[in-house]
Amino acid sequence: MTAATACRTCGTEPRQGARFCDGCGAPVTAHDTHAEYKQVTVLFADVVHSMDLAAAVGAERLREIVTGSWRCSARQLRWRITLFAPA
Repeated sequence: MTAATACRTCGTEPRQGARFCDGCGAPVTAHDTHAEYKQVTVLFADVVHSMDLAAAVGAERLREIVTGSWRCSARQLRWRITLFAPA
């Protein structure tokens, strides 16, 4: 492994042959390490008044409701991804 010029996390100069940074403990990587970028899609769903719902129906029933809602959303997303996927 070639010596890195500085820690990518905190900027501390590593000792010769060090595998981890003395400043923050992050792994010391070589110069030729390339980042890998991946495209992801994130869905955020806010359940309005979820605490009121939990108080009314209880934690177990709320889990069932949220799980059912998640499954329905996941089905719709899979359908849309299939429908609009490039050929």
